[in-house]
Amino acid sequence: RTDGNAKPCVFSMQMDASWKSSREEMGFGWSLHRREGTQIMHGSSAEAPMNSILEAEAIALL
Repeated sequence: RTDGNAKPCVFSMQMDASWKSSREEMGFGWSLHRREGTQIMHGSSAEAPMNSILEAEAIALL
């Protein structure tokens, strides 16, 4: 059964990556927010080796 007055649950995710070429390392962070802006969860990680910032950004999206 569907309630005609129910609003869909909408989330937004923000993420960013960084890359240090001299060490071939990348780091990234992300945060998940509800529609009204309340943060639900967040996280970060680091990976190596990475060959470029483009590779780092692509890995962060996964």
